[in-house]
Amino acid sequence: MYLDILKEKLGKKEISLYDPGILASEGRISLGITEINKTGILLPNETFLEFSEKKEEKFLEPVLINKLELGRQYKIIMTTFEGLYRYD
Repeated sequence: MYLDILKEKLGKKEISLYDPGILASEGRISLGITEINKTGILLPNETFLEFSEKKEEKFLEPVLINKLELGRQYKIIMTTFEGLYRYD
């Protein structure tokens, strides 16, 4: 809504826009740092993340980030430093 005003104040016609990432009341999951694909990166130091893939109406056992496979969709399960445990 204020993008044109911001461009005018900065004296620029074009500015880079970044994905803000995923920030919920439960914790921060990702952070936007690049324009490429306008997607963010995961922040494993902010929350402990596990991932569960859905197969035939059932979610599989959670896996860690190093076991994720490209092209698959996962549910994020997070545990926070504040005590939220395995929240999906």
